[in-house]
Amino acid sequence: MADSNRRLEAAIRVRTGDKRLSAKTAMRLKIVMLAAMIAIVPVLVVGWTAYTAARGSLVREVENYNHMLMKQVQQRTDKMMETVDRAVMQHVMDDALTVLLKDGTLLSNEYELGQVKTALSAMETLIDHAEAVYLFVPEEEVLVTSDGIDSLPERTLGASLYQAMVSNKELSFWHDRLAAPADPGSYGVIQSIGYARRLPSSFSSPLGYFVVLLREQAMFDVLEDADAGQAWGMLAVSPGGNVYADDETQTFIGEHLPPEELKQWLSAKLNDGVTADSLETVGGRDWLVHARKSAESGWTYMSIVPFEELTRSIGTVRRIVTVICIALASISLVTILLLTTNLYNRVRRVIDRLQFENTVLERRIGETEPELRAYWVQRWLHEPFGSDIGGHLEGLGIELYSRRFTAVCLEADELRDCGEIEAGTRSGQLLDLLRRLNTEQVSGHYIRMGNDRIAGVLIQRTDADSATEWASENWGAALLAYVELEALATISVGIGKTKEAAADVSGSFDEAQRALRQRLVDPERKLFIYGLDRRTAEPLEYPFEQEKMIVAQLKLGDREKAAQALRDFVDTLLAAPTIDERQANQAFAMLLASILRLLFDGNSLPALSLLPYNGYDRLKSLRTVEEIIGWLEGELFVRIVDQVTRERRMREGVKDDVIRQTIAYVQHHYDRELSLGMLAELTGMPETQLSQLFKREVGLTFTDYLISFRVEKAKELLRSTEMKVADIAERMNYNNSQNFIRVFKRIAGMTPGEYRKRYHNAAGGEPEG
Repeated sequence: MADSNRRLEAAIRVRTGDKRLSAKTAMRLKIVMLAAMIAIVPVLVVGWTAYTAARGSLVREVENYNHMLMKQVQQRTDKMMETVDRAVMQHVMDDALTVLLKDGTLLSNEYELGQVKTALSAMETLIDHAEAVYLFVPEEEVLVTSDGIDSLPERTLGASLYQAMVSNKELSFWHDRLAAPADPGSYGVIQSIGYARRLPSSFSSPLGYFVVLLREQAMFDVLEDADAGQAWGMLAVSPGGNVYADDETQTFIGEHLPPEELKQWLSAKLNDGVTADSLETVGGRDWLVHARKSAESGWTYMSIVPFEELTRSIGTVRRIVTVICIALASISLVTILLLTTNLYNRVRRVIDRLQFENTVLERRIGETEPELRAYWVQRWLHEPFGSDIGGHLEGLGIELYSRRFTAVCLEADELRDCGEIEAGTRSGQLLDLLRRLNTEQVSGHYIRMGNDRIAGVLIQRTDADSATEWASENWGAALLAYVELEALATISVGIGKTKEAAADVSGSFDEAQRALRQRLVDPERKLFIYGLDRRTAEPLEYPFEQEKMIVAQLKLGDREKAAQALRDFVDTLLAAPTIDERQANQAFAMLLASILRLLFDGNSLPALSLLPYNGYDRLKSLRTVEEIIGWLEGELFVRIVDQVTRERRMREGVKDDVIRQTIAYVQHHYDRELSLGMLAELTGMPETQLSQLFKREVGLTFTDYLISFRVEKAKELLRSTEMKVADIAERMNYNNSQNFIRVFKRIAGMTPGEYRKRYHNAAGGEPEG
């Protein structure tokens, strides 16, 4: 200490022109240095306390995040499995299929087999992440696929799934499809999962199984949001003890956890039923573990975080604090010598500059507040509500307590095809109008979602100052009136249910979007409120006859008649009073599958290259029936008819001449007695051969084609004349008008009288659906 004092005094003498300090000044400096050294002790105590508190806080934050993440993963997986089960159950209850399987006549019945293939294709389209959907027939040892019949089901399904269906007695079960057989003492790695449901459920022994194989991407999509860097592990453990994890997590686990120890540890955790955070020691390392078991599926979802990696940054902070304390001791000595007026002025200028930069930063934050508000509102609408979202919303001045919340979704079809600049301008005007609807009682926060869509949250006060009752339909009606008055755009509005908690806003937004999708079956309405006048879905009678007519006219290359048949298909479909948007989407998907599949049976048309995009994805993106009709008529039908025309020009032969001659004769003599034998004699071809050729080329049997053509001619007479139904029936060569009415209703979905009435009541001269 004496040497230090002497060196300090020497330095001061140099600094002050070699002037010696007085004893009083020297004593003061010694007291200051001693005080600085003593001050290090509380700094160390405070630093260590802060380290301990930060460490505990970080662990609690990770525990809270794990709890939310596991719950989210469990809900998404359960929802995926429930969706698969619900889609399959729609076909398990098919009594006709049960009878065919019981009688053993399914494989020999081409029509019913074709219907099963269509159903499998539709299920593959409707079920997200479906790799394939099959119907396994144990009695015949065959597998019915959307493309045909597979006589080697064990090779297609895999030996483990095949044996599971043979030996399993349950009505339905999920099966782990492993990447490779598990080594003894280790765990199996799941590549994907499959689902099987027995058909029928009421029989003691199965007649068949519906089998759904999900792609590996299915489980990856559930877990991909859980990626948190190299220090994170995310596992999904099936009831059979097999493990699913992405490649990065598998690599991480393989580097840090021996397989044998991990299997033993997983078994112990599953047996214990762990559903909370805990600190475990596995493989000589400490891990922070959270596990959650689903009561619905029996799967267990685990997150594992290396404790060392978790606290590494805090340990670094602890070391930095120690170094800082040592540095403070040195700085305290030097400060006594350097604290002059000149240094003080420099420090003051630095402080002034920092204050100026802080003012500039606050101004920039104020300028970016609208973008920040839009970002956090978007997350509020789409993501599970967490403390981070709530904290930022409150920081932006959005009140979340003593409030009710209602999500809304607006679509303006006119803006969809506008340029970015025009759409931005008109959307901005629409947003300004929405904000003008804000009142002291109800305020809204809105965001743009593309050129033609706006989403938002309406917040209603529920405190004592809010005396008047607010109704979402009144707000929607007022919005439509304002938009119509200012002629901004033609919009449709979907409104979800009002929620009592901010955490339920994402659910209300899902409801608003589902309500808005009712436009598909109710295009005249502009305001859709979830749960209000919502249609109760009942089994839908699919218009198979109109579908056959569409396919037949496309095969014949007649786009106008195919378009008219499509209108009849839509009229019949939407005539059902209880149809909802899901049934309508499913019906259009089945129609598209029939067009793309049945149209090209027995031909060389390149169905897969017909469209430069996925037709089913395009169908999903269309929001109204008119958009679907416009796409089918204006693009798909045009491409198909052009391709059919090119194919027929390339094929010059007797077969085409025979079919053209047969069709021409029917179209000119439809009002006479016609038979296939008469036309066979006319064309000089055996009746059986003509029947097969006609079915293959036209897509309909001769009888079905004759009936459909006569019905179309009857429609023309109903529209253009006042002839009685009985006279039209006689004109169409029907001896009994009741038979004619029954056939007409089966084809057109309504009686001749109903058809004529709808035509005359329609505004544009076409029958309304």
